[in-house]
Amino acid sequence: MLKHETEHTKRSQGKCRGLQFQLVSEEIPKIGRILDVGCGGGHRIISLNRVVYGIDMDVKTLTKIKNTIPFGILVGGTALNLPFKDDCFDTVILEETIEHLHREDQKKCVEEIHRVLKRGGKFVCSTPNRPIYRLLRWIEKYKNLDFEDGFFKYPLRRSHFAELRVNELKNLLDIFRNVKIKGINPYLNTENPYLGIGLLAVGYK
Repeated sequence: MLKHETEHTKRSQGKCRGLQFQLVSEEIPKIGRILDVGCGGGHRIISLNRVVYGIDMDVKTLTKIKNTIPFGILVGGTALNLPFKDDCFDTVILEETIEHLHREDQKKCVEEIHRVLKRGGKFVCSTPNRPIYRLLRWIEKYKNLDFEDGFFKYPLRRSHFAELRVNELKNLLDIFRNVKIKGINPYLNTENPYLGIGLLAVGYK
C-alpha cells in the first residue's frame, strides 16, 4: 500500500479493493496536473498527498471533507459536463465510477475526459468486470460463502447502472490511443482481463 494511504482506506478495502487501489496508484504519474473524476470521500487525493483536482456530484460530501484535504481542489459537478477548459490536465482518473452511469451517459463522460486531457495526457480507469463480478456476488449471496473481502461486503448496488464487460470497455474507450486493459484479481496470478473481478484500463489522448 502507498505510504500516504490513510488507515481508513486500508480498513475499508479488502483484497480486491486493495489491489485495485494499488494498481491504479502505480499508473498515476508523479508530476503533472491531475483530475480525479468521481472523487467521493477523497481517498485517492489523500493518498497522492499533493495538489489534485477532484470533482463529484455529492456536494455535501465535498463540503465535509474540504477542510481535511488542504491540497485538494474540490469542485461540485457532473462527469457529463466537466467545468474545465479543453486540454488542461496531464492525467485524469476515473476510479470505480463509470459503472454508476447509464449506458448513454458513459460515452459522454469519456468524451468529456478526452476533452479536458492535454495531448499525450493519460487516462486511468478502473471498474468491475461484469461477468466475474456478478458471478462471485451470486455465489456469495446464494451459496452462503464469505470471501472476507471488502469488494463484496455490501449488497449489489442499485447505483451500478451499467457494469461493463471487457469488450464493452474497449469499445467505450476507442477515442483514446494505445488502450491497454488488464484484470484485477488477487486470487489468480494473472492479468488476463477476462478473468478479472475488476478491470484496469489505461489510454492516452
